[in-house]
Amino acid sequence: MKRVKVAAVIILSGLLLYGCKMGGERSPFPPNQSTIYVSRDEEIYTALVKEYDTSHGYYNGEELKVMAEQEAAKYNAEYPSGQEDVSTVSLAECSLENGTAKVVYRYLTADDLCRFTEESQDQVNHVEALKVSAVSDGLGEMNETGGTWIDVKKNSTIDPGEVMKQSKLHLVVVTGASSIQTEGKILYYCGNVNLKDEFTAEITEGSACLIFK
Repeated sequence: MKRVKVAAVIILSGLLLYGCKMGGERSPFPPNQSTIYVSRDEEIYTALVKEYDTSHGYYNGEELKVMAEQEAAKYNAEYPSGQEDVSTVSLAECSLENGTAKVVYRYLTADDLCRFTEESQDQVNHVEALKVSAVSDGLGEMNETGGTWIDVKKNSTIDPGEVMKQSKLHLVVVTGASSIQTEGKILYYCGNVNLKDEFTAEITEGSACLIFK
C-alpha cells in the first residue's frame, strides 16, 4: 500500500476508539482516543487515533501532517472565518509514533465541526448538531431535549430543575451518535448516553445533554 494512501485512510476513514486511562480533575489533551473533545473554555476539537503496525516502513509522519493540513486548508478556503489570521479549522496535533497515529483538529465553531467532519468523511466524529455553552446559556436546549436526567455521582435520577441551577457548569448538547470527551468530569447527563469513564460519554442515538465541571 502506498504511503499517501495509508495517510488518507488514517484521516478520512472511520476509526475505532482507542482506549486510554484517565484520572484527576481533567482529562488528557490531546485525546488518546477518537473523540470530540470539549474544553472548559468552550473550545472544540476532533481526534482521530489509530494503532498501526510499526513493522511496515511505509508510514510517514510528515506526509500525514501535510495531508491533514491540506484538508484544513481546503475547508478554510471554502468557508473562511472572515477574521484576519483566524482559521475555521486548524491542525492542533498530528503525530505518527510508537505504533499510534493521531490527528487532532480545532474548530472555530460547532457548525464548522459538523460540516468539516461530513466533508472529510470522518464518520467517527460527525454529528448532526453540537452546542457548547455554560448551563445558564443553554436552558432552552436543555428544555427541548427532555428525558430523564442522571446524577453521575449518585447514579440516580435528578429533578431537571435542580440540574438547571448549576449555572456555572459547562453544557454540551449533541445530536447524533458520537463519543464526547470533556475536559472536566461529567456530573449530569440526559439522553441515550453510555459513560465510558469520568470524562467520556458515548452517545448511541438521538440527542443528549452532558454537564461537566
